[in-house]
Amino acid sequence: MMAAALLPLLLLAQASLAPPPAGSQELARLIASGDAASAAKRYGEQKAAFASALPLSRTLRADLGEVLNGLATAEWRLGEIESARVHFVEAIEAWKQDPRPEFGLPATLSNYGLLLCQCGECELAITHHRESYRLSAGRARQKGRAMNNLAVAYSSLGDLAAAALAYEQSVSLLRSVGAQAEAGRSLLNLASVKLKLGDHAAARALLDQAGLVVVSPLDQADRDNYLGRSYLARNAEGDRPAAIQLLRQAAEAYRQLPEPRGEASALHELGIALHGDGDSSSAIQALNRSLQLRESLRFDAAAADTLGSLARVHLDQSHLAPAQEAAERAIARIEGLRTRVPNEQLRASYLASKQTLFETWIETLARRHELEPGRRFDHEAYRATEQARARTLLDLVNATRDQLQQGLNPRLLAEERRLYRRASYLAQLRTSSEQERAAANRQYLEADLRLRAASPAFASLVQPEILSAAQVAALLDDDTRLVEFSLGEKRSFAWLIGGPRELEMFVLPGRAQILELLVRPQSPSPALAQALFGPFADRLTSKRLVIVPDAELARVPFGALNLGRGHLLSRFELVQLPSASLLGLLRKQPRTSIRAGTAKVALVGDPLYASADTEGGARTPVASKPGEPGAPSFTPLFFSTVEIEHIVRAGGAKAVTVWQGPRARKELFLNGALRGHQVIHVSAHATVDSARPLESALVLSQVDAQGRPADGMLRLPELYALQSDAELVVLNGCNTAVGKDLRGEGMLGFSRAFFHAGARSLILTLWPVNDQASAELMGEFYRQYFAGASPAAALRTAQLSIRKQPRWQSPYYWAGFVLQGDWPSLTRPATPATPVRAVASSKAAAH
Repeated sequence: MMAAALLPLLLLAQASLAPPPAGSQELARLIASGDAASAAKRYGEQKAAFASALPLSRTLRADLGEVLNGLATAEWRLGEIESARVHFVEAIEAWKQDPRPEFGLPATLSNYGLLLCQCGECELAITHHRESYRLSAGRARQKGRAMNNLAVAYSSLGDLAAAALAYEQSVSLLRSVGAQAEAGRSLLNLASVKLKLGDHAAARALLDQAGLVVVSPLDQADRDNYLGRSYLARNAEGDRPAAIQLLRQAAEAYRQLPEPRGEASALHELGIALHGDGDSSSAIQALNRSLQLRESLRFDAAAADTLGSLARVHLDQSHLAPAQEAAERAIARIEGLRTRVPNEQLRASYLASKQTLFETWIETLARRHELEPGRRFDHEAYRATEQARARTLLDLVNATRDQLQQGLNPRLLAEERRLYRRASYLAQLRTSSEQERAAANRQYLEADLRLRAASPAFASLVQPEILSAAQVAALLDDDTRLVEFSLGEKRSFAWLIGGPRELEMFVLPGRAQILELLVRPQSPSPALAQALFGPFADRLTSKRLVIVPDAELARVPFGALNLGRGHLLSRFELVQLPSASLLGLLRKQPRTSIRAGTAKVALVGDPLYASADTEGGARTPVASKPGEPGAPSFTPLFFSTVEIEHIVRAGGAKAVTVWQGPRARKELFLNGALRGHQVIHVSAHATVDSARPLESALVLSQVDAQGRPADGMLRLPELYALQSDAELVVLNGCNTAVGKDLRGEGMLGFSRAFFHAGARSLILTLWPVNDQASAELMGEFYRQYFAGASPAAALRTAQLSIRKQPRWQSPYYWAGFVLQGDWPSLTRPATPATPVRAVASSKAAAH
């Protein structure tokens, strides 16, 4: 019995003494050699060692993930991007088959993420870095690296706040395990982000803390490069000669290693510093060398940045043709890169981070027009302005129009659109897990690849058309003129389209001068009107004025501007668009088909914000997020009932369906109850979070029919997931036209969500409106609308009516309402033949 029990142990001992498989020692030697070469930054030797190890690794089925990662990393450092991508993907799959993937998979994922972001695929990189962080549980150093690399991706996409937070977490993790050199790099990166955010004091403190430990030539080059960039970014506080010296040292050190990525980065920053120091000739040489390196590495995103800097230098030297060429080459790369970011919010922030390049392009074309007015450079400048404007919104609206994409496999298209909406929704929902978001994003990308493979024309179909001035003019009738603004650092521009001249370009003051006049939006100064419209006031002779504002101008109540001949509202029907090209998409949408038995107007109002009504009218407020301590509560909208009565009286009971009190709940939007109505009108509170726009919400009933607390917060991610067939959406609440102001995109808020859902036009508010005045204004609007007026004409008449009343003459009461989108008349709702009794104010009267 004892001998039998010892037999397995004897066999195990014999196995442990058996010689290793042939070639295993050589494999170990090659891996060690490759690791040593990597540590010494000798990437050619690293590549040779791991390339020699690969056949052995495949034969022995051992260490395959480690070998492929080492080979891919060397190829990446040497600029062999396509081979590196193939080997990184293979390495990830090999690690997944390894018994202990946690020892190598996190680092491989993070390395590949860095390469992806340098190639412009930063959102896909984010999923890799997040997965790397998740798999690094218990290993603070790898978690710190993953957070640093995640911050790099966020910074590349323009989300500097998220980048700063990730860098701070990286520093904390790396310091906790004594990785001072890596923590120093993360601190330097964080300092650069703080400088971009304008927090110079924090940046200087971080630079003082960094104290990067120099243990290799690469560390010294990194230190010089980061410090040189930081000196440079301090603007007036910076020491440009010191920055130039440090950057020259860094570029040479990287060249000697060799480290082409670092050399290109140092040369790029050196070019900027030399230009600022007045040596533009040397600046152009440095930037061209940086561009050559970045293009050889196929780093499209970095090459676009260098081209943008070249364009700026050439423009400042009045080399207009080279400036235009460089700007257009940069824009072409950016256009290709933005399509690789499926998430709208990150795509918008990425394009917003490139607006300075668009300004350079527009200014270059404007100067060429002034020198050569017959060559239509003004038309090119206008189209450049449109190309910079609200691109992500155009993508969102275009994505809802599957019926235009003929010839595609309907099943693949439906699946691609479903996964696109799911990935976008989860990315915007803070309660979703990182695993859910990453999985949804991968599923969408795979479906997108299948669709592109089945139809090479798909990419052109889903990308919205940017309209030329002639195409915009063709959308305008004889009674309409369109004015589009573009703010620039030194000069701004306005384009007037329509009428006898197809396009006219006018020069305005720079951004800072204009924004100085925008100090009281609810009572704008005459100087602001003169700055924006003065150069072409005599050309404004139409009945209707369509305005495409830029950046902060979206907050201007244009109707209240006075050019000396009365408010603009007294002269024009006013319409706003985030982009003129959006009008082309809206005009292609099918008109709403009212379902039989469905009223024209769906009216959701007078939500119940208290637990119950008592005989005396007292209510107990309910928090906006039931169960959360400290959550805000909302006071009842006492004139919302009056507003409902006015609207029902104007249209009649058959033309208006009312959801009131506890029936004014968020589920109406989510379960499709509002589909088939031509107009959706919401009279309720709204919360707008400019810092975190996806937390903005329409505040509907906080109480159900039984008096129990309910979630009435209809948040922006839920609105993005809707599909609506309403032609007009009216949001009569506070600040419904505002949100996070993103350069190039405009306001990230309710308007984007409803345009995405399918609405053709919107009526929104620029500030907290007066409850009583807005109820009266809406009553007059619907009286005009049900009598056959277009929404634009009806809104103007209603605003003028309120303005005539002595107590409401101030622009505060009437100028905050804006119409966005299309303006032609909707199908005329049926006006009742006999007077309609007003709706009772009790909750029992609600439908």
